[in-house]
Amino acid sequence: MPDGIIGTSSAITRLRKRLRNLAGDTSPLILTGEGGVGKAYLASQIHVAGPYGGARMESLNFSIVSERDQRIGLLGAEPPELSTSRRSLLEHETTVVLKHIDHANRFVQDKLAESLATSMVTRLGSSQRHPLSARVIITFRSSLQVLEKQERLSPNLLQILNPFKRINILPLRKRREDIPLLARDYAMKLYRELCDPVATIRGIDRDGIIDADLLELLQNHRWNENVRDLLAFIHTLIILPFRGEIIEQERLELSKMARMVEAGEEFSLPSGLACVRRRLVDRAVQKSHRHNTRVARLLGISERALGRIRDSRR
Repeated sequence: MPDGIIGTSSAITRLRKRLRNLAGDTSPLILTGEGGVGKAYLASQIHVAGPYGGARMESLNFSIVSERDQRIGLLGAEPPELSTSRRSLLEHETTVVLKHIDHANRFVQDKLAESLATSMVTRLGSSQRHPLSARVIITFRSSLQVLEKQERLSPNLLQILNPFKRINILPLRKRREDIPLLARDYAMKLYRELCDPVATIRGIDRDGIIDADLLELLQNHRWNENVRDLLAFIHTLIILPFRGEIIEQERLELSKMARMVEAGEEFSLPSGLACVRRRLVDRAVQKSHRHNTRVARLLGISERALGRIRDSRR
């Protein structure tokens, strides 16, 4: 099992031990954990160690793609649904990561349940069945119990998923001892990638030593998106000096989106830009002492447009 998982907490130690038993397994697996804890990264580590490690891992994120793309990606299609035949991702001999299937409608969820139960896939527009060849890893931000209570999963899919093996990844606030190791590992990776030999990461030197004030900040901050936010913050320290306070949320969000693009990771551009817009409006409101005319002028928009932005948050 490749040991690319960073951390010395008891939770990570137990996770490493469990992963060794999964190296040759091809049965479906469920990964749960808050946003940004590293579910996709863990899935990639499992993939590399498994029998399909030489193939490209595939993924489908149901929280950010259209309903049509969900259906075609998961099930494939034949004429007349499409002009040409397209295989389902589940037909590929590789690891397929299905992210947030709870965002799909009941039809898609039930079709997934049927495919997992029969190990066969029926493409859209056809009655012919094809073998399910992929190793399926399904990720959720919440446990199956919570999703069932919230009625976000169809009864058919819940029944199929319940017996599957599950791994839950704890958030950073429950394993704070891992934070300095993650920060140091990512900083050293950035140093290796920096072309300028005099470039620095503020608060972390080239030997991986973290400034005491920065270390205290890292360990005490509540990272809402866990590792994703932590790495985005470390990335901002290349160009922004450490001033003893957490980076402004809008800059963190922009850095996070840029880093995810560079890493080829999926994200929601509208959600990220909405977060940036909200934070900038909040700053303008504070700067203008809640005077709407001044706020609108500062942002270069009309008071009506400002009202629409603020109404969208309610």
